[in-house]
Amino acid sequence: MSKGVATSLAVLSLLLTCAGVASAEHPYPHNGIFIEHGYVCVAKTEAQIQEVVLWCQDRGFEVEFLNITAFEPDGTMNPANYDELDHYIAVARQTDPNQKLIAYCSGSLRDHVNDPSTHQNIADVCKMFFDLYGVDGVNLDFEPFQADSQNYIDLYSTIRQTVGSSAHLSLDTTANLTWSGPFLNQVSTYFDWLMPMFYDTGYRDISNYQSWVIAGMHHHADNVAANCDVYPIIPTHKKSRWHDPNVENICTAVDAVEQAINEGAHMYSLGVWWRYDWKEDDEQMWWDCWMYRYSQPPAADFSGNPASGPPPLMVYFSDLSSGDPTSWDWTFGDGGTSQQQHPSHEYTSVNTYTVSLTAANENGQDTETKVDYIDVTSSGGTCHVGAIDLVGLYKSTGPPSGRGYYADSTITVHDQDCQPLAGVTVDITWSGCISGSDSDVTDGSGQVVFSSPVDPDGGTFTCCVDSLSKYAYPYEPGSNHETCDSIQNP
Repeated sequence: MSKGVATSLAVLSLLLTCAGVASAEHPYPHNGIFIEHGYVCVAKTEAQIQEVVLWCQDRGFEVEFLNITAFEPDGTMNPANYDELDHYIAVARQTDPNQKLIAYCSGSLRDHVNDPSTHQNIADVCKMFFDLYGVDGVNLDFEPFQADSQNYIDLYSTIRQTVGSSAHLSLDTTANLTWSGPFLNQVSTYFDWLMPMFYDTGYRDISNYQSWVIAGMHHHADNVAANCDVYPIIPTHKKSRWHDPNVENICTAVDAVEQAINEGAHMYSLGVWWRYDWKEDDEQMWWDCWMYRYSQPPAADFSGNPASGPPPLMVYFSDLSSGDPTSWDWTFGDGGTSQQQHPSHEYTSVNTYTVSLTAANENGQDTETKVDYIDVTSSGGTCHVGAIDLVGLYKSTGPPSGRGYYADSTITVHDQDCQPLAGVTVDITWSGCISGSDSDVTDGSGQVVFSSPVDPDGGTFTCCVDSLSKYAYPYEPGSNHETCDSIQNP
């Protein structure tokens, strides 16, 4: 059992990781939100469904908990609760294939947990959602909660046995200490996520609410089995007799959850209860207190090509920084500077030069310094043709007289060590069905691209390298991998 459940968690985690939502730098990117019931039981247009999916996508919600609502007293499910589920899933998959769609189903302690005659029916409904609708998981909620009871174990084991070990199951749980540690551990063996509900507490004091959240986080993290992780549910802003939004809200909940994590608790990511209660305050809190909470400055890095050679040496620098920098400040060691992302710089004197890049964004900056990175020497090497790659193309725009077949030739130049060599002047000749000559200089990757003249009927296009020239790098044609190349087009 545990091995299979762990496998299903790992698979879903991999799928979520591939989604690549904007929180790639966030340590907990796989957020989820509970969607209002009407979208799976009442006919909605494609545009209405797309609006929900894109709303979730824009806020970094990778998991949608689709509210199927309650089981019947006998454990079956009224088809009217989900008769639009297949349409919603089809449109959602087309709109964002990476979002995970989980069926949320609720029941009661009296009618379901404590009535064993309903257990198999409930399990069969869960299996139906996997088999017929292809949901990515089933989320269960049976309230109110009572202390440790074998009835819970009987129900959960029946569900797991019916849906199979690889099906993804999650359970909404009481956030207080109603269940003992050993019992919570036993329950968790049947689920991939336990989801403590940190909302509708009735607290009127922030410190008491946060203490309760912290205790609930530790209780779950300390006791879940190895196959299971904690996925807390935090509140949106709507006020009710159980919920004071000035006390329990996204920011106060996140602060408490983070404190618990800093004290050694663990979790998978965050869930939010509900979308239809989402207000302007929730929008602001979600970004300020969660999505931007772990934002980091960039990690600066760069490369330069070539890193050595005789003067004048043109070096092409590439920004390799992570963390989405928005500005760049280069110093090249000879008094030269640049604010471009990928600058080039010419060194005119023999020496070694230390290069620095400071990359910055709204969260800060980072500097990478490479000491004696550029070595301008008094002698160079040699150069030769590393490759000629021809591609046949057709020009269909412009005056009729200018339309027809042509070829692009990508020429790569190497130095004596077969490394790409920038700043080499390449002279070529076209022949075959067309004729002509051209000249250009290799870029930082040691490549240059030439386009042939156009021929209306096409034929054989041949490109030959006539010469290479770069100071202190004499051309050695005998080392060419090829000197000419041809292609038939069409």
